[in-house]
Amino acid sequence: MTESASGPASSGVVLGIVLGLLMWLLNYVDPVTMIILIVILSIAFAVAIGLPARYLIGKIRRERAAATVVPPAAPVFAMPPPPVPSGPVGPPAPAPALPVWPLFEPLVFLETNQEKNLLLMTQNAGVPPDRLLLLLAFASNFQLQELGLSQAEVVRISRVEGEDVVPPGDLDKIGYLIEKHFGKGQGYKVVLSSIETLVEANGPKNVRRLLDVAREVAMSSRGSMLVSLDPKAIAKDPVAMLERGATLLKIPTT
Repeated sequence: MTESASGPASSGVVLGIVLGLLMWLLNYVDPVTMIILIVILSIAFAVAIGLPARYLIGKIRRERAAATVVPPAAPVFAMPPPPVPSGPVGPPAPAPALPVWPLFEPLVFLETNQEKNLLLMTQNAGVPPDRLLLLLAFASNFQLQELGLSQAEVVRISRVEGEDVVPPGDLDKIGYLIEKHFGKGQGYKVVLSSIETLVEANGPKNVRRLLDVAREVAMSSRGSMLVSLDPKAIAKDPVAMLERGATLLKIPTT
């Protein structure tokens, strides 16, 4: 900015000198007055010409700097758009409805490979927990609590030793627990999960004898025993033998 204003200031000094010489030549002023006039005129011209020029130069520089501002670059890696579903969008298909446990049938079979279906049927039947004996293979205490079945008598069928645990090969102990429960009174119910584990450990004929005894005791006490069986886990002939004389329930497919 200083270099740009020096041109107009020098022109003012030269012009003041020229005017002073003219005045001296014409004898309008004495030499001392001439010098004073030259100084005053030089300063006046420098101020009058230099300040506007300096302002204009600064304005031009600011406009050029604003015009050369580089906009921020776009990101190199842009986020891809969300995927568009190809098929129809809608609520998930509802789970198939479970059959109803006929509580006055002495022996009932439910064909399923999920113990939870057996427990949901038990919950839907509305049997008081103090009248239930649950012989289970997999259900946790938390799951039983969620279904409102934690107050029932629970015995685990497992090869892992523990409290209230019966190994699948001990049919005598399992039969004793069933007869004892039905002997408490009228209308007591038993739930037996995954009978195929008993078949694997004892053979289908021995398990069939257990079922015959349980059915007779249940009939005499107006009780009912609900048994789950995965028909794909064992051969076809043993399945037919186990289900003989029982009420058979199946979960409808969608």
